[in-house]
Amino acid sequence: MSEQIYLSNLARGRTVKYVRVKILSLWRVRIYGFRCKTEMLLADEQGTKIEGTIGCGPFHNVDMRELREDAWYTISDFVVSIPIRRTPNTLHPFHIKFHSDTKMTLIYNLYSPNFFEFAKYSVIKRRLLEANRPFVICVLFVSLLDLCGVVVYVSEIKRMTYVPGEYDASTACNYLYFRLMDQKGRELPCFALGHYAADFMNVWTSRGYQASFRYQPVFCVLRFWKVDEFMGMHLVY
Repeated sequence: MSEQIYLSNLARGRTVKYVRVKILSLWRVRIYGFRCKTEMLLADEQGTKIEGTIGCGPFHNVDMRELREDAWYTISDFVVSIPIRRTPNTLHPFHIKFHSDTKMTLIYNLYSPNFFEFAKYSVIKRRLLEANRPFVICVLFVSLLDLCGVVVYVSEIKRMTYVPGEYDASTACNYLYFRLMDQKGRELPCFALGHYAADFMNVWTSRGYQASFRYQPVFCVLRFWKVDEFMGMHLVY
C-alpha cells in the first residue's frame, strides 16, 4: 500500500498517497438533469477537516452504495485542488477531488471521535454586530460551526416568499426560528431552513416539548451550521 499522509500536509496536485478519513457529513448536489455529484466533509485522526467531491463518474474503485456518514475510509490516488466554493465549509486551503482511478475503501474497528468544535457565543455575537455595522468590513465564519445551548424559544414553521426551482422541494420555502442560550445567559438567534425546519419540529413535538421554553430546559447540539445573511440579517442557520 502507498504511504499515508495527513490532511494538514497535503500539497496541490495529484497524489498517489492515501489519507485515512471519517465522513462527518455527506450530501448530494444536483448538477443538471438527473446527474448529481457527492459532496463530503471529511476529518482525519488529527481532527483536520477538509471537503471532498465525487463527480458524476465513472469511478472504477468507489462504491457509492457503501458510503455513509460516521464511517472511516482510506482514499488514495486523488487530486488536491483549490476550493472553488465562494464560502468553503472548512478552513483548509485545499479540496479533495476524485478522478476515475481514485480508490476509497471502508475501514473497520477504528477509534471514532466526533470532532466537535463548539463555537463561543461571545465570538459569534461580536462578528454579527460587526457585520451589521455600515462601513465595517467583517469576515464572518468561513467554516461550519458546532453549537450547543438550552433552547429558550421555538417558533411555528413559517413560509418565506420563495419560488422553488425545477428540482427543488416545496419545503425549501419553509423556515423555523429558535433561540439558544449558553451558560452565561447569552442568547443566539437561529434559523432552520427547508427540510431542516420540519426535522427540528418533528423531534421537538415528538418528545412532548412546548412551542416555547416553559418548564424543564432542553439542551440542544447543532452540527455544521453557519453564520450568514438571511432575510436581511446576519444569523446562524
